[in-house]
Amino acid sequence: MLDTRHLIITSVSIFLALMVGVLVGVGITQQPQLEKLSARFQQDVQKIQQDVRKAREDIADAHANQQKTEAVLENERRFLKLLLPVIVDSRLANRRVALLQTSGLKDFSFKDPLTRAIQQAGGTVTVTVVIRPEIMQLKDDALNKVLTALEVGPIAPEQAVPKLCRQLTKSVLEKDPANRLRVLVDSGCVEVTGAGDSPVDSLVLIGGSEKGGADNTASIDLPILAVCRELGKRCVAAEPEKVAVSFMGPYQTEKVTTVDNVDTLMGQICVVYALAGATGNFGVKDTADALLPPDAASAAGVAPPQ
Repeated sequence: MLDTRHLIITSVSIFLALMVGVLVGVGITQQPQLEKLSARFQQDVQKIQQDVRKAREDIADAHANQQKTEAVLENERRFLKLLLPVIVDSRLANRRVALLQTSGLKDFSFKDPLTRAIQQAGGTVTVTVVIRPEIMQLKDDALNKVLTALEVGPIAPEQAVPKLCRQLTKSVLEKDPANRLRVLVDSGCVEVTGAGDSPVDSLVLIGGSEKGGADNTASIDLPILAVCRELGKRCVAAEPEKVAVSFMGPYQTEKVTTVDNVDTLMGQICVVYALAGATGNFGVKDTADALLPPDAASAAGVAPPQ
């Protein structure tokens, strides 16, 4: 869309340049030249007025086109929402799934639509865990208290957070008789919704940073992925479509299936199919290999991605 501020600044600059020309002309020329300059000035003013009118028309057309595009996208979203139960039907029958969000996303509003998509596929989200940024600030007495409660022996300071995240993941994936999740909740580092007292089959790891900052994937996310591999649990690593810092690169080095637009209906379909066994990197970013898993594309009635 055209930038109206740029248009106004340009127009004013032209006016000022013309005025300077007229003033110079008054000081150094006779009346005939001044009349010529005045006539030229009027022509230039008319040309600028025409350009401004044309720019306004272009802006209005662009705005109308944007509204049409948004309307088309909204209709497509509604259509896909109607199709979703059919596309994902029974893909996750009797599966127990955990959601684990690691990057302190302020906008986690897609949690409920993602949960519904898993439920429509026949699965159940038994627990949702959010690791708060405060976990990286645990030090000294507070850190030692948590480590002691989790029965973690002597450990180098730089290994403390990775160890906590490993313990957290084991507690989410398996039974938690020692109530380790409660210890982490009480420390202020973790938020838990749902029942984390029974094993789950699969985990959706949700990362991506909204505001940048330190890269904590090596301390938090990668130990979580390692525990999933060790325990033989299906894991899908995902993030919202719009993030300041993408975690897709670190995730994909771990050879885990990824979805880079989990906050969209398309991404939630990808998550369901990935939990059901589809492998690859799905989504809309440069790191994606395909928009959808082949089976999902076929179920949606579109050509499978090449």
